[in-house]
Amino acid sequence: MRTMELKETTQVIPALKIEDQLISLARSHEKITFENPVGLVSESGIQAILYYLTSALELLDLPQYENPQMPPKNFWRVVFQEVGFDWVTKQGTWPKRFMKVAKNQWKLFPTCSDCPKPDIKELITQPIVSEVGSIASRNVEQCRKFIYDVTSCFNWKAGDFGDDGSCFWGTNKQAKDMLSDAHFLALRFYHAERPTEGIARCWIGWEPDTKTPVLFNGYGMELIRQVRVLATSMGVMYRKVLLQNNGSCGGMLYINGGNGFALGDTEVTSVDFDLSDPEKESTYECVHCGDALDEDDTFFVDDTCYCSDCHSELYTDCSHCGQTMARDDVYSPDCADNASYCSRCHDRLFGTCSCCDETGWMDDMAEVEDRFICSCCFESHYEKCDNCGKVVKKDDDGLKEWGESGEDLCEDCWTTIAEIKHMDILNFFRVAYAEALDGNYSSEEQDYLRQETNDLLDQANLDKWEDA
Repeated sequence: MRTMELKETTQVIPALKIEDQLISLARSHEKITFENPVGLVSESGIQAILYYLTSALELLDLPQYENPQMPPKNFWRVVFQEVGFDWVTKQGTWPKRFMKVAKNQWKLFPTCSDCPKPDIKELITQPIVSEVGSIASRNVEQCRKFIYDVTSCFNWKAGDFGDDGSCFWGTNKQAKDMLSDAHFLALRFYHAERPTEGIARCWIGWEPDTKTPVLFNGYGMELIRQVRVLATSMGVMYRKVLLQNNGSCGGMLYINGGNGFALGDTEVTSVDFDLSDPEKESTYECVHCGDALDEDDTFFVDDTCYCSDCHSELYTDCSHCGQTMARDDVYSPDCADNASYCSRCHDRLFGTCSCCDETGWMDDMAEVEDRFICSCCFESHYEKCDNCGKVVKKDDDGLKEWGESGEDLCEDCWTTIAEIKHMDILNFFRVAYAEALDGNYSSEEQDYLRQETNDLLDQANLDKWEDA
């Protein structure tokens, strides 16, 4: 087993040289041990940041704009790719670089003619930047050991390298012959403590013209992480590319997500392997009913083939985010006319009333003492103070009507306003009474003032002022 030392800087190696290195590794049958650098933000951390940004911007209130233009998901992917994964570089920490790159990319991003384009600082506010930095720092990987090899022999069993869900060992098993005939390779990873136990793999193909290595269809570990380990250990660059075979991501050589990663300093942005399909007319078979399928009639779920009828029977799409999910995992609240939702969207959009246990839209729920109450139960059991908005139960002390305005007030507001009103009247009376004692008013006028004051107290539902 050979140990690779991390180079100080990433060096640019021509694609042909990288191809020779990979072929040499495959022929040597050696396992390479590599320890990745300390302080890289993990791929799962990047995904968590992407999810947070998408959610935060959906909730962002920009009243100064009417239908403002918002950054799409592919905008953030461009930003992440430019920022990189290192927590600290000479340009600063990850959050600092993120904000700088986002600002520059947003200036370059095309402006929609129908939608005003806010400044990036109006979109990515300081609290959002702080939360992005917190997520990134929580997902910084420490030093980790990887063991891998490169092989041209594809005779392992399904699942030996985290790939028990791959159709290349099922309906598309002839794809391995296509890979072998084209002299493709496999990158395989092993458990760091048990080096004979496989944990992940991906394929290494060649761009037809330049022979640039392209990694695709990762299993057991995110493809980007496999790419990062191999590229860093070899000291080369990499970039994401669009990937097809014969103009399609489907067919016998099914390509997950329609993309891969090219190694080396290359200008390649899209690759078509152009490998011939040995049995193109009978490529697919529905795993549920067994019917043979044409490519146009095939539906894929996690690399598994289904005919149209079986796919409709077993799966559906989330009405909110469009994610495909098994019908057994669907949430269909009555309040949403039985539309289908995935668990994540259901938890975000709906809540359960603490009074009647009925599911309802979160926008229609009232939050009372950390509990959610539907509108019907709220109207039946609760009322809201017209002054401060405090919610109280109707069967408790409830609200009191303020005599002058007819407003329904909670006990605190009623008491506060009453005390203020009481003091205003008493102060008026004291001033008038003091003037009367100075001889400014006759005894009849003094009695009149006293009666007027008490009448005002009566109107405000307040206690009468008595002489000291």
